[in-house]
Amino acid sequence: MTRNIQINNSLEYYLPRLVEMLSDLLDVERCSIFLYDGVKDSIFCKVITGRLREPINFKRESNNAISTVFNTGLPKHFRKALDSSCAAELGDYL
Repeated sequence: MTRNIQINNSLEYYLPRLVEMLSDLLDVERCSIFLYDGVKDSIFCKVITGRLREPINFKRESNNAISTVFNTGLPKHFRKALDSSCAAELGDYL
């Protein structure tokens, strides 16, 4: 891997594989990396695994779990993310 980093030192090149490895290690269905765009004041998904492969972006002040975690710095845990009671808070991420 060290040789690969010497050849290609772009973080974007390694993020998809890193997320896949973390997803396998944690044995989770979906894993994502979200970034903040300060110019547009929005949060967007840089890398995503699982069945949802389309890019996700929304305003930082949106009413959803990811914006809440970003704005408060507090974690959120959903034991049954597919349950209808969580659908509104998870929004497009499902």
